[in-house]
Amino acid sequence: MIHSLFPTTVYNIQIADTMRLELLDACNSVLTDVGEDHLLNIQGWNSTLHSPANESNVINNIPVVIETFKFIKESIQDFLKKRNQPYFEEDMQHPFGFFSDMKNNGYLRRHAHLDCKFSGIIYLEVGDNVPPLVFHDPRPYTKFESSKYCTNPVITIPPQQGMMLIWDHWLEHEVYTKTNDNPRKSFTFNI
Repeated sequence: MIHSLFPTTVYNIQIADTMRLELLDACNSVLTDVGEDHLLNIQGWNSTLHSPANESNVINNIPVVIETFKFIKESIQDFLKKRNQPYFEEDMQHPFGFFSDMKNNGYLRRHAHLDCKFSGIIYLEVGDNVPPLVFHDPRPYTKFESSKYCTNPVITIPPQQGMMLIWDHWLEHEVYTKTNDNPRKSFTFNI
């Protein structure tokens, strides 16, 4: 499925449950409860994103992550084909991924990824009433046009277990504050 958003699209596919469960096992084995004030718990996320530099590639060397990146590259090829855009293997180098477990009161400020071609997320474990991924229309007219002819400047996509989303790196997004202890574990990637 493709979600049409603003001047771009977001690719939405379901991954195999075997891959999701293997990624979830890897996530649970590398994430530990690091405490509220730890560097790895910025904005209420227990994450491998800010791992020390000498350990930063450990995640990318886990066998299921290697297989997942192959699947992600194939999915990007399909995504670009559906958008009638060319695929260049040289643009798909240096994938980077990390696991995260969003805690109660966690959030993610509005941002974009400028060091890659595509960004994405795979939801590994999703409980009830966890916050959606929120995309913002990047077109400037939304900041000063208030007519009834404008499109909605914000699109939300609720997380679903096993859902993989892929989007253009420049598309701004955020996650609202989580207000419960239900799980929201994911594998996030840039490529």
